[in-house]
Amino acid sequence: MSRSVGSSSGQLPRWARVRPRRTAVPTPGTPWRFERAVERIEPATTAILAEHATSYWQRGLSRREIGDSAIVWAIDGEPVLEFRFEPRGPSTLVVHDFSLFDPLRKAIRTRHVRLRFATGGDCERPRSITAANGGR
Repeated sequence: MSRSVGSSSGQLPRWARVRPRRTAVPTPGTPWRFERAVERIEPATTAILAEHATSYWQRGLSRREIGDSAIVWAIDGEPVLEFRFEPRGPSTLVVHDFSLFDPLRKAIRTRHVRLRFATGGDCERPRSITAANGGR
């Protein structure tokens, strides 16, 4: 019995065959991806921020994780740097304290993280940060 489409051997052409679906596809926002992205930037970021907090602000540095999607570094309750994780594509470091931009740009040289200044919309505290801070 031969089919009307394809070769005379009775098989469908390659483009018409149904491919089996994968069943165990990891989701793009898995926690290990977030941890790997943080491990890329954390050594350089922590050193620069700790030096900046103690020498310029003369205050302590705090770090707050917001789920598996963001990290906020703050000095005296003011956010100075945000890491926003993207499951697909490059993540973003949002710099709130402009004097940190050049040292971070020189220290973090990877295609996986984009560095940018905070804009007017970034200066308002996001709801997730406010909720993690207890409404303050």
